Amino acid sequence: MATAFVANSPEIAVESFEDGTVMINFLTGRYFSLNPLGDLIWLSLGDGATSAEIGASIKSYGLSGTPEADELTAQIEHFLDLLREHRLVAERLGERTAFTAPAVPHLTAYERPDVQVFDDLADLILLDPVHDVNEQFGWPVVRDAAVDG
Repeated sequence: MATAFVANSPEIAVESFEDGTVMINFLTGRYFSLNPLGDLIWLSLGDGATSAEIGASIKSYGLSGTPEADELTAQIEHFLDLLREHRLVAERLGERTAFTAPAVPHLTAYERPDVQVFDDLADLILLDPVHDVNEQFGWPVVRDAAVDG
């Protein structure tokens, strides 16, 4: 049986915008951006789709430059491996609903699915101001920066 994935909800937050999907992993401090085909695959994961089902739906859109089925499935699996590596998805356990392909995207040409990774704000994202505050002096004095009183 093929592996299906779902969003790793306990660790991440996801927001979809008109021009793409942005994710943040609160345990690593990294944030991510998906290209249009990555968005489409992400939407497919909501139903617990397998890479073969996702590939079949992409093929059905008739995008120019879409690779043959084997190559397409390999690219989707690579993309899903990247998502798993960054802890954005987890393997779906138990029963899944029947897969329904997302609406036809606003794409005309195939573009290999990709995820951009950003870690420039990781230190800020990983800050925990509620627990890092000095009890004696309060915010904004960080626990280690406080002067003994």
